Amino acid sequence: FGTEDTHHLIHTFRYAPWGNLFFAQAVYIHSHVETPFGTKRLNGGGYWEYNPRNGRLDIFVTGMTNSWGLAFDAYGQAFGVDNDGYSVNYFPPGAHMIRTPNESHLYPSLVEGKPKYCGAEFVATPALPDDWQGNLITCDFRAHRIARYKIEENGGGFKAEELPEVLSTADVSFRPVDVKFGPDGALYV
Repeated sequence: FGTEDTHHLIHTFRYAPWGNLFFAQAVYIHSHVETPFGTKRLNGGGYWEYNPRNGRLDIFVTGMTNSWGLAFDAYGQAFGVDNDGYSVNYFPPGAHMIRTPNESHLYPSLVEGKPKYCGAEFVATPALPDDWQGNLITCDFRAHRIARYKIEENGGGFKAEELPEVLSTADVSFRPVDVKFGPDGALYV
């Protein structure tokens, strides 16, 4: 895996509901990984998918700048957040997202102009109200808040609507970078 920029090395490790491991690399990294199934190359940002049962490593999606959050909804659909203005994204397998080098057909972001998101989690806990179930929670570390989005099907894809914040403060020392639900159903920041 590439090491050109320590700010963009492989990161955001997340297991999918079916057991494969997903992880990202950011825009300034160039990876050339030899595998038993051939060399895999990802020049720029994107997500990798590793199948631990057979050792297969593949590129899941290409593009993005700093994709610092990945979550799977109740149906196994992949969504991610980016911190460079292309904030909330649906990742159909094999898609070329914004900033894919040498690609003219790019899959659009669901939310643009809300920079600096990181960490992502879908609400699926009885500890929160019914109208929160299925919402995407993410961190806006520069604005010192936890954001929430309603994700809905829209034709062949999805749309995202920003909802009232989960939490916000004027305290500049609050810089949330990740959210996860614990086994107790509580949201940990």
